[in-house]
This record gives sequence, structure tokens and C-alpha cells, in this order.
Amino acid sequence: MIAHISKGVYKSCRDSKMCDRANNIACTLKSLIEEIPPDNDTTVLQSLYRKVFYMAPEICDQAWVSMFNILRSNYDTGEAYQHTMCDIYNKGYQDYLKKFVN
Repeated sequence: MIAHISKGVYKSCRDSKMCDRANNIACTLKSLIEEIPPDNDTTVLQSLYRKVFYMAPEICDQAWVSMFNILRSNYDTGEAYQHTMCDIYNKGYQDYLKKFVN
């Protein structure tokens, strides 16, 4: 069974209790999930998306590693939408580094 949360669920990636780092990651995950065609499984990315809402700032960097591993193992077959997902991930990661690491 393919689980797919409708796009309406992802209208806002900001929760009042989220730190800025987690919000940045959640927005990237939201964009990735919305890029996946409806007939493809998004369960693993949705799970990470929900977990990010509860991450403390000091462990948010680990979410990027998890996201990369999910993308590499589940969305690396060369389909067109996956190239867009790669671009979304890279842009999100570069933005994150500029805002929070450098």
C-alpha cells in the first residue's frame, strides 16, 4: 500500500515550537515530498518530516544525513522527478549551511 499525505497537509512547515534549523529542514522535506508523483511511496520521507518537528537544534544537522540516505536508497533510479528532488535537496542543504553553519 502506498501512503501519500495530500499536499494540503504541507501548507505550512512552521510550528511555533520548532527551532529555525528544524524549520529549514522541514521546508526542504515538504518540497521533496510534494515533488514525488502520487503513485510513489513517500512514507519514509513523511516519517522524517514528522520527526524534524521535535528535533532539538543541536541534532538537526543529523537530519540532512538521514535525508540524503533516504533519497539515495529510495529515489535514485534516474526518473525525471528525482533529478528535481536532487536539486531541491542540494539547494536546501546549501541554504542551511549558509544560514546555520558558516
